[in-house]
Amino acid sequence: TNTPLLDVHNLIADRYEKDGKGVVDNYFNSARDPTHRNPLGAAVDAELTLSALRALKGPAFDAFLSAKGRGVPAAEAKYVFPNTP
Repeated sequence: TNTPLLDVHNLIADRYEKDGKGVVDNYFNSARDPTHRNPLGAAVDAELTLSALRALKGPAFDAFLSAKGRGVPAAEAKYVFPNTP
């Protein structure tokens, strides 16, 4: 279907590296649980995922977003890959 691939994993990892351990620790339920995000961490990950979606070329889906969602800037193009045969 030639659907582009979004590298959300590396987008999140790069953000976490930029924010640093002191900030990122606040995104998880506890220091012993580095997997499950709390509401703050989930919001950060959701915003980053939306930024990847906003980086896609083609018709915008802004009509389906809240004002806050429309304010999320697009991710860098390096996080979007073509998926062509």
